[in-house]
Amino acid sequence: MSRFFLIIISVTILTLTQGCATLLNGNYQKVKIITAKNDVVYVNGYKPTVKKGKYLILRDDLPKQITIKNETNTDKNFCIAQGNISPLILLDGITLAISPLVMYMDHNIGKKAKNYPNSIDTTLDSEQLSDKDENSKYIHVNKVKIDLISSDVKYYFFNSFSNYNTYKNKLKRPDTNPDNNIVIDNTIYSYTLNNLLIENGYIDTNNSLFNEDYLNVLSVNATIEKVNIKIVHRTTSMQNNNVPSNGKIAFDVTINWEILDFYEKPIYNQTTNSTSDDFAVLDFHNCKTSTFKGVKSAIENGFIHFINSEKVNFLLYDKSEIQVEDSIELITIPVSKVYASNLPQAIKSSVTVKTSEGHGSGFFISENGYI
Repeated sequence: MSRFFLIIISVTILTLTQGCATLLNGNYQKVKIITAKNDVVYVNGYKPTVKKGKYLILRDDLPKQITIKNETNTDKNFCIAQGNISPLILLDGITLAISPLVMYMDHNIGKKAKNYPNSIDTTLDSEQLSDKDENSKYIHVNKVKIDLISSDVKYYFFNSFSNYNTYKNKLKRPDTNPDNNIVIDNTIYSYTLNNLLIENGYIDTNNSLFNEDYLNVLSVNATIEKVNIKIVHRTTSMQNNNVPSNGKIAFDVTINWEILDFYEKPIYNQTTNSTSDDFAVLDFHNCKTSTFKGVKSAIENGFIHFINSEKVNFLLYDKSEIQVEDSIELITIPVSKVYASNLPQAIKSSVTVKTSEGHGSGFFISENGYI
C-alpha cells in the first residue's frame, strides 16, 4: 500500500509543479535594457511591453533580436538567448528525490527554466557617420571590387551563446569543411555604401556635381579582401540541414579603402577590419535575411571607421585644390580668323600630348598656340 501512495504522490507533484523553476518562473522575463536618450527598443521587430522600466521578453527558448533605433544614428542590433539556469531550479532537488521525471521535464519541456541576461547595455560606444555639412565634400563610390578566393572566406562555429561570447574575438581554427549554404550576394557591398551615403547627405541625388563642382567630390574605391562568418549553431534547420537555426550569425569583413583624385589617381588608402552586429537565425528563410543584415552591418561599421579617420576627415574638408583653381587667371583666347576647311588641314591642327604618366590627343584652338 505504501508503494501505491508513493506513486500517487509522485504523479501529483509531477502534474502540479512540472518542476519548480518551470512553475515559479513566469512566461515572460523582465530584462533591463539600458539605452540612450530617444532610443526605441524593438524585440523581433515589435515594441515589447515595459513594466517598471524593464522589458518583458517571452521565455520560449528561441533567440531574440534586440534592435535599438534612433533617428540620428544607424540601428544597433543585439541577439540574446536563454542560457542562464534559473536559481529556482535548485528547488528541483527536493522533487528529484521523489520523481526523477520532474527534473527531466524541467530541462526538456520547461522552457521557463532558463533565463535571459538580467540586463543589456546598448549605450556602449559605437562610431556613427555624421550628416554632411555645407563645408565637407560629397562622396562618390567609384568602384567596389570583390577580391575573394575560397581561403579568404572562413567559417567559425559555436555550440552556444556563452561559448560565442567567450571566443568570438579569439578566433583560432576555422571549420575546414563547413558545407553551409551561406550565400552572400556581391551587390550588397555597393548597395550598402551608396545607401549609407544617401541617408547622410553625402551623395548629390541631382547628379549635378561633376558638371558644376568636380573638385568638391571625394571618390572612393573599396576592395573586399576577407570575410569571417561566425555562427552559433544550436540546432539545424528542418528544411536544410546545412543551415543553422535557433542561433545567430555575425561577420568580420576586411576592406581596403582607396581615395582618388579627380583623375582617379590614388592619393590615400587604408584597411579596416570591422565586425557586424549579431543577428538571430531562427530558420532557413530567416538565415538569408540575417546574412544580408550582418554583411550590411559589417560594411557600414568599416566605412564609418574609415570616414571618421583623421586623414580622410582632413581630405573631406580640404579645399586647397579649389583655392588653386580660383587663383588661376582667366585666359582670353582671341577669335581665330582661320578655320580648318578640309581633312588635311584638320589633321595638321591635331596633336598628341605625352607625359610621364600617359598620353592623349588635342587640337589647336587659336593661332597663338593654345591647345
